[in-house]
Amino acid sequence: MAMRDSKKSGVALLEELRVAYENEQVSALVGSGFSKNVSTIFPLWSDLLADAVTELYPDEMESIIEKQMVLGESHIGAREKAVKIVIDRMGSLEIVSEYIRRKGYGHESIDCYIESHIPSIYDKDDHLYIEDYCLTDEDLIVHKLFLECRKWNNIYTTNYDQLLEKTRDYYQLPFYKETINSAYGLSRSISSKSIIKIHGDMANSKYEFDGDKNLKYIIAKEDYDTYQGKHEPFTSLMRLSMLQGRFCLIGFSGSDPNYLSWLQWMKDVLDKDGEDCESKDYTKVFLILLQKEEIEPARELFYKNHHVQVLNLSDKDVIEELFDNRLSNDRSLNGGDASESEFTPSPKELLIQLFKYLQRTPYVGRQHIKSSYNSLWSDVARAVRNGEDCSTNLSQISKELSQLGAPKLIHYQYEVVTHLLGPKVEWSESKQRAFTMAMDDCGLLPFLLTTEQINRVPNLPQDVIWNRLQLRQSTFACDNVDEINSDSDDTMYEIVLRCAYSLDFTSLKNTLYKWKPTGLWRLMKGSMCYLFDRQGVVDSFDQYISSTESVINKYKASILCNAISGEYPERYPLGEYWTMGLDGINDVAQYIAQQAQLKDKKLFIYGQTEKSVCLNPSNRELRESLRLLQYFAKEGFMPTMQITTLLSAWDWYQCFINIFEIFPYPSLFYTLGYHDQKLSRKVGQEYAYSDALKSELPDIQRSLLDAIGNEDTPNTFRQSLLLISKEIYCALEEECWFDLFTSNVLLPYLQNLTPSSGVYDDVYNHICSAIDNVYSPQRVLYILRLLIGILPVNTSVPSSLISNYLNIRVLPKKGLSKVLESLKEYDFKNIYTICYSLNHYGKLPKATLSDIRKKVSKSDIEEISARSAALVQVSCLFDDDEFVNWIKDSVLNSNVWDCGIREKMRVQPNVIELEHFPKWYIWSDDEKSKLFDNLIYNLSLIERTKRPSDETRILLGRLIDVVYSMVFFFSRNTKEGEWPDLERRLQNELSRLRGFDNMLEGFVSDDVDKYDSSHVSLLAGLSLTKIKGNYTAVSLEIDRVLFLCKVRLNSGLSNIASYCRDYTDMSLLFYDRLLLILERFRTVDYRTLNLNKAWAFASLYRIAFYLSKSKRFAENEHVMFWLKDRDVRRFNLVKNWADQLEK
Repeated sequence: MAMRDSKKSGVALLEELRVAYENEQVSALVGSGFSKNVSTIFPLWSDLLADAVTELYPDEMESIIEKQMVLGESHIGAREKAVKIVIDRMGSLEIVSEYIRRKGYGHESIDCYIESHIPSIYDKDDHLYIEDYCLTDEDLIVHKLFLECRKWNNIYTTNYDQLLEKTRDYYQLPFYKETINSAYGLSRSISSKSIIKIHGDMANSKYEFDGDKNLKYIIAKEDYDTYQGKHEPFTSLMRLSMLQGRFCLIGFSGSDPNYLSWLQWMKDVLDKDGEDCESKDYTKVFLILLQKEEIEPARELFYKNHHVQVLNLSDKDVIEELFDNRLSNDRSLNGGDASESEFTPSPKELLIQLFKYLQRTPYVGRQHIKSSYNSLWSDVARAVRNGEDCSTNLSQISKELSQLGAPKLIHYQYEVVTHLLGPKVEWSESKQRAFTMAMDDCGLLPFLLTTEQINRVPNLPQDVIWNRLQLRQSTFACDNVDEINSDSDDTMYEIVLRCAYSLDFTSLKNTLYKWKPTGLWRLMKGSMCYLFDRQGVVDSFDQYISSTESVINKYKASILCNAISGEYPERYPLGEYWTMGLDGINDVAQYIAQQAQLKDKKLFIYGQTEKSVCLNPSNRELRESLRLLQYFAKEGFMPTMQITTLLSAWDWYQCFINIFEIFPYPSLFYTLGYHDQKLSRKVGQEYAYSDALKSELPDIQRSLLDAIGNEDTPNTFRQSLLLISKEIYCALEEECWFDLFTSNVLLPYLQNLTPSSGVYDDVYNHICSAIDNVYSPQRVLYILRLLIGILPVNTSVPSSLISNYLNIRVLPKKGLSKVLESLKEYDFKNIYTICYSLNHYGKLPKATLSDIRKKVSKSDIEEISARSAALVQVSCLFDDDEFVNWIKDSVLNSNVWDCGIREKMRVQPNVIELEHFPKWYIWSDDEKSKLFDNLIYNLSLIERTKRPSDETRILLGRLIDVVYSMVFFFSRNTKEGEWPDLERRLQNELSRLRGFDNMLEGFVSDDVDKYDSSHVSLLAGLSLTKIKGNYTAVSLEIDRVLFLCKVRLNSGLSNIASYCRDYTDMSLLFYDRLLLILERFRTVDYRTLNLNKAWAFASLYRIAFYLSKSKRFAENEHVMFWLKDRDVRRFNLVKNWADQLEK
């Protein structure tokens, strides 16, 4: 068959793109050229690689530049041409690979290079900045219009910068709410439209890309070659998008390696899958170009073979189509007087008009219902204000609501409610009906009204909608299901919700199986029943969708079925419903969530709620958050179902914090579906830290633990249950949860341990938190007995739990020897950590310790010595000469200050911290000489490393620790003035690695690493010259805390408390500022400061305690508050410190 001519006119391509876009068949792929619409400082590929080319090929560059300048080029122009010549000769990807090879630091070198050559965009004072430049609306207009095109199937980008997502957030655009940079993120939002960063993200604080910890950005040839194998979820999604839809490429040049590599991969996919693009009369890939250029035959054939059609927006006929009949409405693009034939828009203006063109087609079908619905409520609001009858409009509203679903916009409904709650309203039957219908639309509940307001409304007890709202309010409060006597569908659904909210999944399962709903209630049942029988619900929904004639109900069922089935492509396409004007469920949820997030929010003390709530504009966050809760309950949706996320974790959290103290149980339930560890832990902390919920907290924790132990609990909730309840232990007496924790978590975990079980899973972390909050001597002994008993099966788990989390200090003497008697039966290498921890607190009986010592051999020490921390622990156990000499021999035969620097690679440093050895380790002159030789050897290796800017932050931090260990050893094993050259070298290296010379700089910096370095330096100084010798540094650290510097604020409080403990002159020298700290932290917002409240309170208690030792401050108001207040002492960590200090 003869090949047809596939080249199309520009106008035909433009119309084809518009139609495909309107039908949501097109995904956008955005390249680096698109960022230049914001600022020219964003580099193209040639710009990005210019410095690397100059560094790698200096002779060739110099030669080319000289020749170009002879030909009349400026130095800048000559350099640009030279870079292009080298790139054309070598290849962009090959140059990157060569750069990595020559640098010798691995992929980190090019990743650091990227971050130093691509500008960051940041928020400041409600504006976006690049470097010191404040971006304007004009700068961001192209990105804004692009993101307002809501019908892209997805937005993929090869760009590393954050311009797309920052623009979206800055303008609060409701589309493409998720930014995906990993397969995990992709799995959570597979059914929602997202910005998908397929080559890396500068916003990612971790050094990794999609789980690959060897690189952060896709840029080298090897990265492209291995991409399909390493990042299969990304490639699978794009492959499906290619096979089932189209792509529009924006911001790519013809020589862009991202573009060329992607086209080749796409061609391979289409060819492999037998996609005969030549036989189909549509375009697979639209390549948007913005400047006139002749396409030579070779490139035209390349485009044809790769299924690409070029849409050049600078073509005259395309310009006429884009700007026709709109030139008079837009600003003059060429001085205002130019004739149409002279009209030449800029590339930026072409893109602006393209995105306006794509959005030009209005919605059809049911869009008029939304407009009519809002107009009807506008008429009702006017009638209510004017004292007119509105019965007819209300009847029409009821009819249209059944076709529309939950409304997004409720401005007029809220206006009706607030007007009718006024003091001088003459009530009528239609006004009462309007009032309750508007309350229902707004998601409002009776508790928001005062008794006086309720009493003003006549006949409310007889109103069906009002009674339904009261019933829902009782459901949100988790009232007893026995209070509901009816078995109608609506009341059965309330019972279902109450079982779910109370986390009683057995009752929920039984209730659902007994319920035989009809009509739309079948969807409501299925929205919960899927937790136990997913396939059965999908089959039921299939039947419902095929049989119902209601468009809105079919739409809801399709959305639910898509979410529950978790299939991709979606089981039921939704495009036809959106073209009818029906809002997407996620669109409505996101819109409501945004309304609950005002920029200028009034801040309350952490955990504090207002004493009364009333309807007024200042409570908008509460009203809209409650509306979201109502929305989920009304529609039967959860914010996340299976792998479908209707609302991002951040958006849900912002609403959650407004309502969880009012309705803790439903707020908790809707959090459980998120598989987001940070969200779950944060939510758990909110419950633990809330003063308003302290009386309900024991019941909440018991519900969580019951659910963990319940076999009927859906597996999808178990991770969140473990993570949330883990954070609550710190604020509860152990009596209220210990038995449930033991039976539902600890014993099942220990019973299922195997020799290969590790210490990283969620159950283990939960157990760590729980036993860390057990202080009863008998319970601690009980846990110790369980853990010792599991040693024959697994040694790593009990060793870790005993050493790191068990409160060994409170172990009773009675019964302890019997529990520990079996320790002597185990190999020393498996129990030395347990022995060290018990012995540290004086809880290891001498007889048991003696029995263990008899079994220890030199070979045991040699085996342990491979782990530097182990040597430190073991050194403290025995002080006999033989054992001490074994330890010394291991130290002297080790690379003590191993900095991790090898000839051709680097590994993590492994230092034996001699400063932590016990006092009976005294080194002879010969031993010191050998140790100093090792110190100097490793110091020399560190000194030869590249400048800090070429290192990774993680590696730098560890090298600093190595040098600090050297400094400690040096200071304790030399006399003043001895080895001045070595002392100077150590101090110089500390300054170089820290990035500053003066220790004080770190205390006035917001850089975490600088602060940490200064703090370690201060500790070294305090050990030598106490407080007076380090007055300025201590003063600055106190001021950091006093002025609420968020960087390491919890650590700062803890450090100050430790200084007060260790140095008696702290309270004399700094009492005024310490008292100010105690005063200020009584009223700060702990949520805004992102403080761990339990840790902060413990530190503040300690500061107050040490101040109270002085009679001058013993009765001070703020000191007494932190020592005596019940809300302070309800945290276990505070009680633990009080128990230690007050005794």
